[in-house]
Amino acid sequence: MKKAPAPAAAQAQGEFEVRVSGLSYQATKENIEEFFGEICQVTSANLLMDRETGRSKGLAFVKFATQADMEKAIANNRCEHMGRYLNIEQSQAREQRQQNGGNMGNQHLAGVSSTLFVGNLSF
Repeated sequence: MKKAPAPAAAQAQGEFEVRVSGLSYQATKENIEEFFGEICQVTSANLLMDRETGRSKGLAFVKFATQADMEKAIANNRCEHMGRYLNIEQSQAREQRQQNGGNMGNQHLAGVSSTLFVGNLSF
């Protein structure tokens, strides 16, 4: 399987980050750092938490010191952690996510439209 090169913005800053989805809702930042720490050198991990429940959303971003470490992590895609199979993929730079339609719900706003949509009208 051919691996995608790290985005230029990430390479310039020396940050190599993966997006990890499919995590257990009981996962903690420490679990994630320990899991990836056995494979390679982790510089930081950010576990996304639900504001209302305080529970994990099952998604994390993990940063590595080198591209080689990042590639080792990506090579473990679909491995089991806490009873769940993880999806590990290279994350995109924040600027690149926004250019690629980071706000997927508003893709229709990207182009100019001559149509006006009006809702909540009584008939």
